[in-house]
Amino acid sequence: MKKTLLKGGSVLTMDPALGDFRGDVLIGDDRILDVAPKIDESEVDEVIDAADSIVLPGLIDCHNHLWQAPIRGLASSCWGREYFGVIHPLAGRYRPQDMHDATFGAGSELLLNGVTTVFDFCHATNSTALPRIGGRARQVAPAAARFRILAVRSEGARDGPRDAAAHLA
Repeated sequence: MKKTLLKGGSVLTMDPALGDFRGDVLIGDDRILDVAPKIDESEVDEVIDAADSIVLPGLIDCHNHLWQAPIRGLASSCWGREYFGVIHPLAGRYRPQDMHDATFGAGSELLLNGVTTVFDFCHATNSTALPRIGGRARQVAPAAARFRILAVRSEGARDGPRDAAAHLA
């Protein structure tokens, strides 16, 4: 097994017990073997100076719509504003459990492919009131917690609540 040491980086562990610190990350093939403020480099094959780097476990997906996982590909031929006419009307048909299940499935798929942080554009909330009353928007966070991914969620409706309200009927 080849061992690589990322040395002296700003380590973001994503683990409250370890916290974040300046330190080292030891990788063996495709696994993180150790994370610590100082790791012995005597039995390491390669040392990478990470002093000017942020080191975090996994890839970052900075633009995703987790709620759309079940309907992926439906608008693959849409290249302009026609996307909104195809996809957004379906958002009104999502129940809270649908939102949870879609988010859980999409997040699980991300993790299987090495993504540990996602920025989720959740424009299927349909109303500015939903986050307060426990509707579809509330289902995203529990799903993300179940698959242990850092999910930053941006919520909103394309043209504001008046436009979204038309899809609730």
